[in-house]
Amino acid sequence: MSVVGAQETDVTVFEKAMRIRQTALAQAHQAVIEDRVARAARTRTHQLDLDQLDELGADLPTLYDTTDGIDFEGISDTTPDIILAAQSGLTADDYSTLSDIAPVVAYPDIPWFTPWREQITLNATGLGLKAEGEALVSDLEAQIADATDDAGFAGKTAAFFYMNPADLSTVSLYTSGDSRTAFLGDLGFDEPKVAADAAASGTFYLDFSAENADQLADVDVIVTYGDETLLPALQADALWSTLPAVQAGAVVAVGEGDAYSAAVSPTALSIPWVLDQYVGDLKEAAAKVQ
Repeated sequence: MSVVGAQETDVTVFEKAMRIRQTALAQAHQAVIEDRVARAARTRTHQLDLDQLDELGADLPTLYDTTDGIDFEGISDTTPDIILAAQSGLTADDYSTLSDIAPVVAYPDIPWFTPWREQITLNATGLGLKAEGEALVSDLEAQIADATDDAGFAGKTAAFFYMNPADLSTVSLYTSGDSRTAFLGDLGFDEPKVAADAAASGTFYLDFSAENADQLADVDVIVTYGDETLLPALQADALWSTLPAVQAGAVVAVGEGDAYSAAVSPTALSIPWVLDQYVGDLKEAAAKVQ
């Protein structure tokens, strides 16, 4: 019999094994958290090309380092008239503190779940430009319709992922509540059931281990951060190579940390810029679907 406490002297082999396992699990959990923080930095924040600002004769905007949270003092120092945060992860405390600085346009329901149309109309309304925001949405919808007129996406499913060819033990699916996968629906793809089910739980992404690769079998086209090394790595993997999309080569890698990978998250400015290249790459992949 063992006694839990500082004076334990009779610990069984089984208990020792369990403690080692618990320590390993705790370390693994911490590694997952650190990986997710790093992943968010890679996929949500992108470098601003200061040379292009100089070429345009534009002033450098005020930038904030949010590594350790929101820089409330820095924001206050700029004396903003309004704070636009329709697509954000503000907490109730964040909202309260920012509201002492200026009126805040926050997300209406779930953090990071605000569709691009609603982002535009919420922000435009906050700026007193509601009609202009609605007109902008209509114009962007027309551009999308023109770009995808003969794309052939109907009846095929697509979802956005984060995959690392150096470590394919786990991949992350951005659910239908996330703007990246939702935008694929705007372009004409059907929604995979796995992405819809995950979004219904209120999460913007979900991890899948390689052992559960079969759960993603209904995704006809895989769109993901990464480069040209990703598809060969997936096809060489014993588990991920079983997916129909991987077998067919219906994988679109949009880069990482560059303009293209940033623009696939739809905004009023990114949509016109990225449509031709993105739709072209997606058409090529969709044509491979068997």
